[in-house]
Formats: sequence, structure tokens, C-alpha cells
Amino acid sequence: MAPPISTNALLSLLLTFHSLSIFHPLTTAEPLYQKCETALNYTSNSTYASNLNTVLASLPSNASRNNGFYNTTVGTNQDTVYGLVLCRGDVTPAICQSCVDGAIKEIKQLCPNNKIAAIWYEYCQLRYSDKRFFSLMEDAGKITLVNTASITNPTEFLPVLNDLLSNLSNKAAKDSSLGMFATEETKFMGSQDVYGLVQCTRDLSMNDCSRCLEGAVGDVMGCCSSNRGARVLATSCNLRFELYPFYTASDSGPTPAPPNPTSKGMLLISY
Repeated sequence: MAPPISTNALLSLLLTFHSLSIFHPLTTAEPLYQKCETALNYTSNSTYASNLNTVLASLPSNASRNNGFYNTTVGTNQDTVYGLVLCRGDVTPAICQSCVDGAIKEIKQLCPNNKIAAIWYEYCQLRYSDKRFFSLMEDAGKITLVNTASITNPTEFLPVLNDLLSNLSNKAAKDSSLGMFATEETKFMGSQDVYGLVQCTRDLSMNDCSRCLEGAVGDVMGCCSSNRGARVLATSCNLRFELYPFYTASDSGPTPAPPNPTSKGMLLISY
């Protein structure tokens, strides 16, 4: 018969389970960031509201069936709604659909009656507007989340990080078979692993994807190349690097649970 588990061991197991339940990708997580255009509003019982609900309802299942990307249009004239969703390129269809479901619920609460809004999560991003934005590169209003902890040997780290992010950007933009998504791991000082990820919305041209990511790389190199991690969130692309694995490599298991992006030690920079 197995010995009874101690109180401390049981508490440790419960805390571990609680931590996993908070960060498990299928649970509702806090958004990384949201943008609400409060100057343009619609009324709750309007045709625009009905069209928006139709657009949002179509996004989760279609995104999960179309490799994590889907855009659609509903309505005519001033009541037209354009919607787009993008899931991170390494997540499963189930995680994608779950993330988009949560994004829809949250964006309605955070941006009530706003005609233009966008929201970002760890595993997906969603946006809608009364103006057509498909195939248009937009990075105005992008934000950067920065780990405020500094890296040792920042002078040596800068070229390593620049090469990693530039190579990833070139790979994602130039190879359409990758779905405008790329990840890569490199070494710093011979032993420290550095992980990078870049992604564009797949309605962009290769040139526009490249321009968006080049701007994001420039932002990171300008503000955060001596930090232990950072991410750039734009409506047309996103970028991230960390000193720990945060994405699913093609030969690895489930996506690692990410640290809480809103925890103390993160700095938000807006442009």
C-alpha cells in the first residue's frame, strides 16, 4: 500500500494544478492588449450590430478549419462590417477556436458598441471595422511588451538578436508555404538559448509582410535589445523573443504554458 501523501506535498500538487489551469491554452486568459475606437459607435439594435454579430459568429470555426486565418465581410454601405482573425501558427485547431471564442466575448465587453476594435491574446488576435482593411499593411498604434529584466553582455547579445529576428522575418515573408509564420532557436554566448517567433496576417503581400516585420524588428532593436524578452503587437504582424521556449517546435510536444503577460516586470510601450 502506498504511503499517505503529506499535507505539504498535497498543497504543492494543488498549486501546480491551479497554475496549469490558469495558463492552459484552452482556458480563458487575459488579453495581452486591446484597441477600441471610441469615436465611432453603433447602437445595439442597429443593422451594423446585427452584421457584426454575424461576422464574429463565423470566425471561430472558420479559423480552425483554415489553418488559423480567416477574414469575411457582411453588409452593405455604412452597415458593412469587415472581420479578421489570426491564430498563432503553432497552435492546434482546438486551441485556435477556443482562443477566438474567448476573444469574441472579451472584445464585446471591452469595446462595447465601438465600430472599430482589435484584441490580442497569446494564441490569437481578432479585429473588425466598418472600413475595409484586408490586404492593407497597418502598424500604426502598435505596442511593445518588454520584460524589464536585463540580459548580461548586452553588447554581444544585440547582433545575435538582430540576426535571429531578421532571418525569421525574411523566412516568414518570402516562403508562402510557412503561412507567413516562422520560429527559430539560436545560441548566445555558446550556452544560452534564444527563441524567436514572427507572424503576419495572411492577407498581406510578401512585401507588406516584410515591411511590417522590419518595422517590428527595428522597434525591438531600438528599445529592448538588452532585455530578456519582448514582443511587438501590430494589427498586421507580430513578433516575439524570449530566453525560454514559448512556442511548439515541429518535433516537440504541446505548446508550453506562457508566463502571465500582465505580471509585474513587464513594460508596455506604445507607438
